[in-house]
Amino acid sequence: MNREELLAAIKAADKAYYEDDAPTITDEAYDALRKEYIDKYGASDLNYTPGAVAKDFVSFHHPIPVTSLAKIKDGETEKLHKWREKLSPVVLEPKYDGLTVVAYPQKDGSYKYVTRGSGTDGEVLPNFIRRYEGDVFAKGTYTIRGEVFLTKQAFERIKAKQVAAGEEPFKQIRNAAAGILRSKERSPYIDELSYVVYDVVGWDVGEPTKLSWLVDNTPFEVTSFSEAYVIDTPDDYIWKRAKEIFENVGEDTPLDGIVMKTTQDGAIARLGTTEHHVNSQVAIKPSKEIHETTLRDIEFSVGRTKVTPVAIFDPVEIDGTEVTRASIHNKDYFDRMKLCKGDTLFVFKSNEIIPQIDSVIHNGGEPFSWPEDICDSDEILVRDVMHMVSKPVLDIKGFSEKTARKLVENGVITERNDIFDLEVSDIASLDGLGQKSAEKIVRQLDERKDLFPFPRFMRALCIPSLGANVGEIIENAFPSLGEFLGFLRSMEISQQEKFSHLESIDGIGPMTADELASSDFDDAFSDLYSHLRSIKWSYLEKPREGARLAGKSFVLTGKMEHPRSYYEDAIQKAGGTVQPAVSAKTDFLVIADVTSTSSKAQKARKLGTKLVSPEEVLSMCNS
Repeated sequence: MNREELLAAIKAADKAYYEDDAPTITDEAYDALRKEYIDKYGASDLNYTPGAVAKDFVSFHHPIPVTSLAKIKDGETEKLHKWREKLSPVVLEPKYDGLTVVAYPQKDGSYKYVTRGSGTDGEVLPNFIRRYEGDVFAKGTYTIRGEVFLTKQAFERIKAKQVAAGEEPFKQIRNAAAGILRSKERSPYIDELSYVVYDVVGWDVGEPTKLSWLVDNTPFEVTSFSEAYVIDTPDDYIWKRAKEIFENVGEDTPLDGIVMKTTQDGAIARLGTTEHHVNSQVAIKPSKEIHETTLRDIEFSVGRTKVTPVAIFDPVEIDGTEVTRASIHNKDYFDRMKLCKGDTLFVFKSNEIIPQIDSVIHNGGEPFSWPEDICDSDEILVRDVMHMVSKPVLDIKGFSEKTARKLVENGVITERNDIFDLEVSDIASLDGLGQKSAEKIVRQLDERKDLFPFPRFMRALCIPSLGANVGEIIENAFPSLGEFLGFLRSMEISQQEKFSHLESIDGIGPMTADELASSDFDDAFSDLYSHLRSIKWSYLEKPREGARLAGKSFVLTGKMEHPRSYYEDAIQKAGGTVQPAVSAKTDFLVIADVTSTSSKAQKARKLGTKLVSPEEVLSMCNS
């Protein structure tokens, strides 16, 4: 984008976020746009506070402007050091992702609640949370600033009520909070909102003095804060604490960063402000690194169970690797994104591995359409069946793609689990297969019904979002199959609690956690389980006595001469275990180039994990 296009994109994002309550790009993508503009053209054009008053609301002029905060992104260690030297000693507080609301005391003992708006002019809210309306404070107190938001649990409660009432449920938590708060009529969900205050406007004293006063003198919920840090506290410890607060508080509360505030009195007068931000505090952003590129095409890949659109874009370098493709997940996501040729994409790597689209700016190009003719259900079913009979899953020898295709075309297999019900006559009648071959296939399928290893069971579900090692991860996290199923099916544990617990397991990301906690997963699990006689929960079993690699753990990465399952089987037969990710408990990282400087190799060296080649690990297995 040129200068005019870039500035227009930033202002369009400002309007969508502050005026329309419908953000079009994420905070990370917005920050990337601003950084690109400042790097190229300077900051003078961006020295303003975004937001405007909607025509349906009464305008209110803020006597003291409600400014934004300067930002420190993950990895900007020098910038953090400079801010910490200026502000120290400091405290760290959660930065809530909601709508800023300023509470102005009135003579009748009530508060007037006003949105941030443009920073100089806001909107008087006609309705507010009931417990904070009316005569709720001592007259003559200070003006107070806080944030209105929905907790994740409140968001789920509201959506459940909307579904029960036949209403279209909210889709995005911040938009939902904004819609409820800025409704001209009192929303039935307004009391589900939270209002957490964190500032006494214009009072030039440091933290935690302000917060203590708020606790003692107002009816509001007051933000929490961490302990103060002195000037010689290491910068990396500040980052560590900020990330801990971000993860712990953010488990149920939407956050978009952590605020580092000075505890010095008189800091506002001494450090001053700009038109954009105050200098007595700064936002720390523990977030992913976003890269800007341009969308050129979309390819449609027929996977085992579905068609997956893949975005093709101009090359960007992420973690030392050139990236040109990213998955768009599914048709619903494709329809929602409304991608066009020439759109500006913001991409990142999920868990440092999978390229993902963070957000998009539409540039008026020709929109892509979903090619309906690619959705051949028979072709997808054949791929499902071939995945199930492959070596890492059922390991059925003699079952070819030609066999699978004919069984599907003849209507013998109408869904993938039908393979467990095949009879000799179903197969022997096919061209090219005789009685003995058919008997061998059916015998193997019947044998697999007994003590079917749980990791292979998980692969047999044919759910693309579940990684190849998720079965091993689950076995390591739960003592038995019964406890795993009991956890998933418990009526006393909320979906959010299930999601949070699963996501906390090392090796399970948010997409996998969401899938495991879903009713679709439970249905797929029950259907496959009904075709088997028993499942073997074997991960925690001790390796046989004298096994060469007993007690040793391995992680495999990158391309190798043989399929990854070849090395996994060799390691497990020798008594070792295969982990999904490098951790302090990993003994060996198996990698083709032991001198690699990839992020995974660097992490392994830092943790003291030994790097070995595929040839070396096979030698270890056979020695």
